[in-house]
Amino acid sequence: MNGSILPVSVTTSSLITGNITVSNSTVTNSNVSVANITTLNCSNAVFASSNITVANITTLTGSSASFSSFSASGTSTASTVVANSVQSNSAVISGNVYVSNLSVSGSVISSLTVNGYLHATSNDALLYTNTNAALTSSNVALTLTNWTQSFDRVGTNFNAATGIFTAPATGYYRVSGRIVYAANAGVVGAQYSANLNVSGNTIVSGSVFQTSTSNTAVSVSVDSVVSMQTGQTLSLRAFQTSGSNISISSAPSQTYFSINAVP
Repeated sequence: MNGSILPVSVTTSSLITGNITVSNSTVTNSNVSVANITTLNCSNAVFASSNITVANITTLTGSSASFSSFSASGTSTASTVVANSVQSNSAVISGNVYVSNLSVSGSVISSLTVNGYLHATSNDALLYTNTNAALTSSNVALTLTNWTQSFDRVGTNFNAATGIFTAPATGYYRVSGRIVYAANAGVVGAQYSANLNVSGNTIVSGSVFQTSTSNTAVSVSVDSVVSMQTGQTLSLRAFQTSGSNISISSAPSQTYFSINAVP
């Protein structure tokens, strides 16, 4: 079967191989397979007690569609997948499925299982290192700047020059960082910190307190899941109370900042 399916009821298994539109239709007690097509439009369609399986498609739209079971397999690249729809029971994705610009506004997915790899290309995943040897003053918080990119999947939300990440969407972000303070004459009780700062406020702080007067470097790490609203900013700040000016280590790969959007 290929072409368009107009408002009809389908009660038998179907193999669909062309570019199709299944709109304002009801599919019951069926297994519908879709393979090697460009566009599948399921607007206002209802798949009751049925399975819909798609493989190697470019665009799947399903505005106000209802799926009792949905699966995608192969190495598909989908630009829009099921916008403003309800998927009841379960959705299963197996194989390598590439998804960009995914919109699920107003959607409900009660169970999602991914067997293989799910590539969410619009989600931030970045790692930067710092060899700038910035000079920190005692009791003054300093935002680290002039970062060097290791990788940045999106490439637009982190300003390496200013050290500022701007949240592109409201959600949760897994953030980790490490600051290595260069070797200095230790002051017992001095605090060395790596702080995560969201829109001017320190929300998580990792700290190490000096226990000897040895002339050694100090490494401080911080790791947390951070809740951010669209447009809020995030930075990694150094803070120390040694009573002296201390540089951040310029050794490669020691001081880093990593941000990953949580799906």
